[in-house]
Amino acid sequence: MSSDAGGKGQELRILHLIDSLLEAQRGHLFPWVAVFIGLGAGGWFMLPQEPDTFAYALAGLALATGLCLRMLAPEWMYPPAVMLACLAMGVLAAGARGHTVAAPMLDFRYYGPVQGRIVWIDRSQSDVLRLTLDRVVLERTAPARTPERVRVALHGDQSHHQPQAGETVILTAHLSAPDGPVEP
Repeated sequence: MSSDAGGKGQELRILHLIDSLLEAQRGHLFPWVAVFIGLGAGGWFMLPQEPDTFAYALAGLALATGLCLRMLAPEWMYPPAVMLACLAMGVLAAGARGHTVAAPMLDFRYYGPVQGRIVWIDRSQSDVLRLTLDRVVLERTAPARTPERVRVALHGDQSHHQPQAGETVILTAHLSAPDGPVEP
């Protein structure tokens, strides 16, 4: 008996073991769909930067391949095909969600007049009154570069006026991009 025949026999036993394990799980694999979609989305969030169009096209191709394999391939290929499709679906869903909620963010320091409507009032850890504004207008800044919301802290004596949610305010402020995560 040659060593090549022994290797083939070992490969067949492994394939038979995988086949019998999958057969034993028949009807119990559906909960794994959510796991693999979550893994795909998690992989998207772990990327150091936004993927380009080619990456999304590749994920779309992986989704189509997984679906075609599921429809046309032999039955033993169903679980890997669905796994591939779910991973790709997670990547595409995370990318789509990221693009639908994307808004301009300050990538520069701004000092000057800020106009906006108060949508939330709270206090910082140092007990300074903070206003969250929407409908923001920044002088000398194009609307495409203006963030949808800003939060400004009011320093000094504020006893002359108590801000209320819904009011439109105009004030002079220092604005900058949000700090990065404390523990990335």
